Amino acid sequence: MSVFGGAYVIFRVPAGEAYDPVNNPALKTRNLASTSTSVFAKIPIRYVLDAVEAGHNANMIAAKRVPSVLDAGMTYVGATYNSLGVARKVSDLKNDDGTPIYIDTNNSTEDFERGVTPQFRRHGAKMPEWNHSK
Repeated sequence: MSVFGGAYVIFRVPAGEAYDPVNNPALKTRNLASTSTSVFAKIPIRYVLDAVEAGHNANMIAAKRVPSVLDAGMTYVGATYNSLGVARKVSDLKNDDGTPIYIDTNNSTEDFERGVTPQFRRHGAKMPEWNHSK
């Protein structure tokens, strides 16, 4: 997690729809709370599959950036520069191949373990099917 926290979404453009934030001015915005001229891509809420917002402590919830309809809470590690991270909690259920099913209530305060040591493939998760490296 970065020092200032982050807000992340996973999204998918529906088949047959065009999404071109580079060439479509309606899909561009800038941070209206600053004088910066940096431009950002807008993502329609209906494209969002999941979202997570992270801050450096619990008080950051007062400055949420992600709409509550996508993520009602926020996760955090409690301090900066401590080499700790967050990880999705697992349910008691497993997929047919034995991989864990993660808890997703659309509330990052509830869905994540906080203050964990970062590691690859936590809880026995396997390499994703899309990853063809060996």
